[in-house]
Amino acid sequence: MRASAYLDGLTQWASYGLHRFGLAFSPAFSHANSHANAGQFFLFLPVYFGIGLIIYFALPSEPPTIPALLITGLALAVMLRFETNGIRQVAIILFMIAAGFSWAQLRTQASDAPMLSRVLPEAKISGFVRWSEPRSNGSLLIIEPTYIRGLFADDRPHRVRLYGKRLFSQTLLPGCVFSGTARLTPLGGPDWPSGYDPRFTAHFKKEGARGFLREIDNVTCPDELTMASRLARFRLALAARFAESMSVNEGGIAVALITGIRGRIKPADRELLRASGLAHMLAISGMHMALIAGTIYGVMRLFCALFPVFAQRYSIRPFCAGIALIGAVGYLFVSGASVATQRAFIMITLVFVAIMLGRAALTMRNVALAALIVLILAPHSIMLASFQMSFAAVIALVAFYQTYTRARLLPWPKMGPQKRRQKRIGLAELWGRRVILYFLTLLITSLIAGGVTGFVGAYHFNYVAIYGLAANLLAIPILGLVIMPAALCAMLLMPFGAEAPLLAFMEEGIRQVLASAAYVTDSPRAVLYLPASPPVSLPLFSFALVWLCLHKDRIRLLGFIPLIVSCFLLGKSAAPDVLVHGIGYHIAARQADGKLAVMSRRADNYVPKNWLLRDGDRRAIKQAQTICREDICVLSLANNKLIVRVRERAQVKQFCDKAEIIITTARLRPSDYRDCEAAVFDRRNWRADYVTELTFNRKTQSWTSRKLGRERGGRHRAKQSKSVRLWMR
Repeated sequence: MRASAYLDGLTQWASYGLHRFGLAFSPAFSHANSHANAGQFFLFLPVYFGIGLIIYFALPSEPPTIPALLITGLALAVMLRFETNGIRQVAIILFMIAAGFSWAQLRTQASDAPMLSRVLPEAKISGFVRWSEPRSNGSLLIIEPTYIRGLFADDRPHRVRLYGKRLFSQTLLPGCVFSGTARLTPLGGPDWPSGYDPRFTAHFKKEGARGFLREIDNVTCPDELTMASRLARFRLALAARFAESMSVNEGGIAVALITGIRGRIKPADRELLRASGLAHMLAISGMHMALIAGTIYGVMRLFCALFPVFAQRYSIRPFCAGIALIGAVGYLFVSGASVATQRAFIMITLVFVAIMLGRAALTMRNVALAALIVLILAPHSIMLASFQMSFAAVIALVAFYQTYTRARLLPWPKMGPQKRRQKRIGLAELWGRRVILYFLTLLITSLIAGGVTGFVGAYHFNYVAIYGLAANLLAIPILGLVIMPAALCAMLLMPFGAEAPLLAFMEEGIRQVLASAAYVTDSPRAVLYLPASPPVSLPLFSFALVWLCLHKDRIRLLGFIPLIVSCFLLGKSAAPDVLVHGIGYHIAARQADGKLAVMSRRADNYVPKNWLLRDGDRRAIKQAQTICREDICVLSLANNKLIVRVRERAQVKQFCDKAEIIITTARLRPSDYRDCEAAVFDRRNWRADYVTELTFNRKTQSWTSRKLGRERGGRHRAKQSKSVRLWMR
């Protein structure tokens, strides 16, 4: 009773605080007495906070710190000083935006760490193994280096991502200390205008370099390990247990679903799930957390129902919710606690806490609170596709099901009191309606979530799975009714060695999911590839979604206008004419038919594949790429001009009157290209870890070069140490 009274009192004080600061009134610029939007203002707080984060991350240069803090303090003072609702709401909005801006800046500065600025081909490296993962084609290692030959301590990255032979993952376990030889390279920038910048997430992980581990000289594994190393080894052992009990294809997917380790998945299976719209199954997010915790909650309620005296005397829902929450905590640590999993855990925690307090479990307020917590813990996640897709789907689903409840989706036939007393609902009819309701809600959920996440996926990944709805209708019931419950029960039985039948059951379920994905992708044109979209399309879609889902009156219908406009903008971005990777490793030029042709110095297909994907090109890389290892290579442009790549300085003058663009890795003197009609770009225009865009300026009738990522993502900060520290995006 004391605990219940304490929680009720705490809830009353929280409600009083919301009313005290005007958070229970309608949004700004709405009528203060609007009954439809009453209490909606709190839902917009994470939106305003996120706007501040986005403004900071979108700025082209590093802003000063003091003005944002002053604006935050001024808005807080106005919020506390004035009693007028309108003034207070404006002050709250300004405070949340400024607070988001300042918080993003402070967290970014706190994550500053040295980043490698040059290639180290044969570097002696020693360090602590933070993570070691076997992959289908090798191994992945996350190292915290203590020594790198050729770098001072202030220039040494805090973390390094290394790839190597598969044998290395068996030798270098988490918690071990090793020394060896590796080739280290700087982190690359985006490979397309306004494209994904890998240095952005690396900055917040403090990963300052990547490379390949060539050989191991010495390994020492201490007996006493930290809790993080013990947990990492437990995850690896659990993954090995699942993988060894299944075939290679099904075992890799099972390991990804349980432990979050996706390196064992075959590339063909990964591509199959991506093309069928089932790639979201591989990322442990809200669906997986809900299946695990929901299964525990349902089993515990069924178990308590076996004891009628206990179930009738005490409320079993809070007890079962507490046990399910403990299971969710365990799944959080077993799955690796990635950013997406943390978001799912916060959301499921709020749901179970609401159940324990006797409140509505899944409400828009819980979603808003979860979003605010996630943005405080990881402010950079608002720029990532995983955050955008997960919260967009949750907001849309909660908004729909708050309006259309179970009774409205499948209402009982209307009858008078006399007929209602005479007719009793039979068991067959009851379960029949439940089955119909299950598949109806599955269809609606797939339509809403698939449509919302499909837009975000099309913006970030440039493809749309045409038959994704059919694939989800086939695969999600198998995942929810077979795979995840079998995985949970198998983990509980593993200490007793009795998990084999359940793992076989789980393996068959995964096999059926792969078969469903293969059946869907065998259809003609199962994947629609789209060119890159303009940067304004995603903010416009986000604004429309928030407007439609958070407003309750008819004004919400205005959100369809920006929604339709954002859909029309998909794939309408201006495409570059010429792209150069590194110091001429790959060169792409647009042809007369509008497609890109790629000329490469080496048979590395990663960057050219991304170029074709971002351009919406379905062709295989072999159809667009030409390997040219000669001293002089020629590529045609759309205007029947030529792009020529030469190695020697003396070869430039040969093509001055024949080519439109001359690219060379040599350092030229002014006399080498004086009176040259072609646009000449030498070694000073390139950098090994950047992609450069060449743009033709029609006003000046000249070509200019621009390194992608530097104008908006590469805020270089030269610290007192000699390292170059990058602020990304």
